[in-house]
Amino acid sequence: MSFSASKSATSSETLVEYLNSFDPRNRDIESVPGVGPSAAAAFEEVGVCSVQALLGRLLAQCNTDNACHEAYEDFYMFVHETAPRANAHTITFAIASLADHMGLLPWEE
Repeated sequence: MSFSASKSATSSETLVEYLNSFDPRNRDIESVPGVGPSAAAAFEEVGVCSVQALLGRLLAQCNTDNACHEAYEDFYMFVHETAPRANAHTITFAIASLADHMGLLPWEE
């Protein structure tokens, strides 16, 4: 299994709206496209209870030895293993886009 942004179930309009309306004071993990109550509960079980914590898990995959797409792949596997019924492509694409939007991790395919 590998991450593919094209397998995201989120429309480009929804993603753009999420990014443009992102408020760091809103920590509700269910505000992330693709994260519903079931996925939120699964993330909470592993200590990921906010948007910032989810973003932190992506950024933790970055190091000087791997490219951005490798960080996305590692994050995708974390999401898939933690919340197997959620669309891991959607969540990964949303969080990777947020990291890019914030200037923390540039988007690259």
